[in-house]
Amino acid sequence: MAWVIAASGALRRLARATETTPKRVQATVHNRFRFKSSERDVQGSEATDAASTWTRTFGNAWRTFLMYVGANGLSNAMVHPFQKLDYGALSPLFMDGRSVENLWWGTRLEHLLVVPALLTMSGGVTDAFWKRIGMPLLGIHAKTMSFATTPNLYLVNLYAFTFCAVWLFFFQHSRLNPDLEGGRCEFLSSKLKPLATGMGLQWHAPLMIELFRVGKGRLSFLRETVAIAFVFLPVKALGFGDFMENGLSPHERKLNGLETL
Repeated sequence: MAWVIAASGALRRLARATETTPKRVQATVHNRFRFKSSERDVQGSEATDAASTWTRTFGNAWRTFLMYVGANGLSNAMVHPFQKLDYGALSPLFMDGRSVENLWWGTRLEHLLVVPALLTMSGGVTDAFWKRIGMPLLGIHAKTMSFATTPNLYLVNLYAFTFCAVWLFFFQHSRLNPDLEGGRCEFLSSKLKPLATGMGLQWHAPLMIELFRVGKGRLSFLRETVAIAFVFLPVKALGFGDFMENGLSPHERKLNGLETL
């Protein structure tokens, strides 16, 4: 009789095991699937965030570049309101009989496009440096670098990245312009003093930003472009002496009926 009772107990335990095992297996499979699904969701979210960050960064860089191009062209019109300027390949678009001597090198078109590109790149690099490395090392906990939150650092960064950008413009011009063969070093060295002087004339940039209320309300892009054009104005006129008839290239003096110096 004892062996019957033992056998029946074993059968009951085996039945319970066969009933619970599929449930346990199902729960284990479900947990593993849920873990893998959540892992894929996290990876997909990270990829989406990275793509969104790159898209936003590229969009901001493109907007900044166009803003600098507009400010550069507008400041040219301010310092030379009555003169015909040499925009190289774009000169025929003015439809005022401007002849084209060079399509690119030594024209306002080269400066119009290359300087904004270099300003955009150098500004992005220095801004990232201060936010990720420089500001934490200095113990500055501000989230953004602006004249309101970090005035000294803002001006230092402004002078540094604009100086680097414009110096790189003159450097690439001196290295690549075929018309400067034999006088490349002399050209580059001649630009250092006006460059240093001009970059020091940007102290009024915060005033222009506040005056035109940059980043606030409607038409912010247009107002920001005008504000930066007024920042460029003394740099060109006083730093580089590019004002009215002064600062015109030999070809531009011909276009305006002036004697070539």
